[in-house]
Amino acid sequence: MKEKLQIAKHFRLSQNSFSRNPKHKSLITKCYKAYCIQCILRKRETFILYWGSYYIQSFSTRVSDWCNYVFDCIYKFFLVHFTPNDDKTLKKYELIHYKVMKPIHIKRTYFVDELFLSYYLKGMGFEIVNEQISSLSTTYEIAKL
Repeated sequence: MKEKLQIAKHFRLSQNSFSRNPKHKSLITKCYKAYCIQCILRKRETFILYWGSYYIQSFSTRVSDWCNYVFDCIYKFFLVHFTPNDDKTLKKYELIHYKVMKPIHIKRTYFVDELFLSYYLKGMGFEIVNEQISSLSTTYEIAKL
């Protein structure tokens, strides 16, 4: 346990001296927090770094797209059930004869500087054991050399 605490202290002290780049500092902080939680508190030998994904569109754009979708569904229900066969306009024709399309919002994974991560971990005495990259997340399993 003392060895793990010394490693955690070394992680914490390296935050100020290893790099001045803000992205690298956040990566170092993420490594420190993951090591403390997973190796010290949960008593595991390896720890996992996880990066999720984010939407390209803003939150307000996504909400307005979903609101428009709900309003179009209600309007289609109204057109189909309460109006006579009046298909003259394009909007009515589209909604009556085709389904209402759900909005599509694209997600991207966060960019991880793998060269800096591997260089930093090797300097700390760790290495990347397993790497899993999917369309929605990136996961690294890190173990001691």
